[in-house]
Amino acid sequence: MVLDPHNGRGLVGVSVHYDVGFRTEPADMNGVAHLCEHLLCDGSDPALTSAVLEAGGLLNATTQADYTEYYGVVTADRADTLLRLEAARMATRSVDEIVLREQVAVVKDEIRANIDGKPFGGFPWMWIGEAAYTLPHHRHNGYGAERVESLTPTDVAEFLTSHYAPDSAVLTVSGSFEPEKMVRTIREIFDGIPESGSSVNARRSVRERGNSSCPAEEPLPVRNTVLVRRDPHAPYPATAVTWRAPAGPGLTRELLAAVVLADILVDHPVGRLDRRAAAHDAVKEVGSYLGLFGNPFDGRAPLPFVVEVFHGPELDPPAVVEFARLALTEIAEHGIDQAEVTRTARRIATQVWRTQDQIMGRTLMLGSIELIHGAAAGVSELPAALAEVTAADVCSVARDLLAQQTATLTLEVGQ
Repeated sequence: MVLDPHNGRGLVGVSVHYDVGFRTEPADMNGVAHLCEHLLCDGSDPALTSAVLEAGGLLNATTQADYTEYYGVVTADRADTLLRLEAARMATRSVDEIVLREQVAVVKDEIRANIDGKPFGGFPWMWIGEAAYTLPHHRHNGYGAERVESLTPTDVAEFLTSHYAPDSAVLTVSGSFEPEKMVRTIREIFDGIPESGSSVNARRSVRERGNSSCPAEEPLPVRNTVLVRRDPHAPYPATAVTWRAPAGPGLTRELLAAVVLADILVDHPVGRLDRRAAAHDAVKEVGSYLGLFGNPFDGRAPLPFVVEVFHGPELDPPAVVEFARLALTEIAEHGIDQAEVTRTARRIATQVWRTQDQIMGRTLMLGSIELIHGAAAGVSELPAALAEVTAADVCSVARDLLAQQTATLTLEVGQ
């Protein structure tokens, strides 16, 4: 449990982060984590779901690379209802065949709408793993469209039994509540839910598993690679260049320096790549970030450091790689002024504070960082830690990236 009592202006946020995402689901059940999120998103008890929503509460869920999260916000007097909803979800061990087929169809519709049916759909996260990694867990995209069609209620029940359990989850409560009373309420509601029975989870709690829940360590690439995809809806090409971000347990200084470096590269209009793009007619838009979805703090290693460029057809992948490497080389070889680092770090720190100022953002950040890094207690110190990043730290990360081989994903126009 992560309990975060504070003045939530009469609101309470609740989240449950399960230690399974599409990179850590069973290798022979690609897509099952996302499918189960759909199956359980509305909760296993319609009456509890209705009670939360009719009271003006919020409910949602997402599947990430390394975890699945369910979350909600309610008024403080309805917190027990939201907790009972989460307990009912955690205790679910079976699904109806008809409901399963309905949600498989919903997942396929989601793929058609968000990936296949619009320009740059899924770029680049859908295929970064295929471009950058060698292990199957890291290479697939989480949808598993073909595999989910063949999943049975028995398959789903086995997955839920193994992963939706107290020893595989972090429960976070943030906002207006009295801690001792909340602990009693949680114990009353969640006691009796069996642990997973998984041999792995039985040996190690979520905190003890820390940064090691990915199935195996991904080796660094030994050569530059290029993966080409085609997009019939894209008006022009796009290319993503990836390196391996600093890896280590916890929110390390190296990780924070990489976060600052990514924003130094793209900080419109003054970022290093922004300025290069302004002088390059073929470059239409640039981006730089860590992780598959741009959140550097909620993923385990291997974590990609991504530079994405939307560009004209006259630029080929090697030219885009060189475009990105030149900006890194400028920093690695010629250094960077501490004032630029400090300005960027403070801007990121402000964004972190703004996220924590919103009860839902605060709840989710506490839960995900506790699950991934075992460091919920350090969330309030994260802005100050970012502000301590130095120019030397940033230059060191730039040099480390330049020493690596690149994995490049390019999206061409056409069928």
